[in-house]
Amino acid sequence: MKQLVAFFLILLSSFTWSSQAEHIFIENAWMPIAPTNSTVRAVYLSIQNNSNHLAKLTKVHSPNSQTIELHTHQHQDGMMKMRKLDYITIPANGKITLKPHGDHLMLFDFHTTDNFPITLEFADGSHITTTVKQTK
Repeated sequence: MKQLVAFFLILLSSFTWSSQAEHIFIENAWMPIAPTNSTVRAVYLSIQNNSNHLAKLTKVHSPNSQTIELHTHQHQDGMMKMRKLDYITIPANGKITLKPHGDHLMLFDFHTTDNFPITLEFADGSHITTTVKQTK
């Protein structure tokens, strides 16, 4: 019996728990309106981190997109190029804004809708869901 209890305690401790990001706030999540047949789109938003520790945005997902990647724009050889990022850092007690020609979210195989949810996941296992609005 003790071995069975020990086994379940070890099994239970191996799970990664996910929780709501209590110190992270999302503002102004938006996507420019594009033709309805456009399946690759960009999302912009602001992320406020009210904790005393930096936060790393590592993943984003939505039921309206097959894949969402973190991207940035860089000037290289006189041209603007997009580059995929592994994460985006939000400083402790700081705010970042994902915007055109800077860091942003790229949605692939996007299914058009006026407003839709996205969930942002952080390196510490926490997450937050917000609604993206399409605007002109």
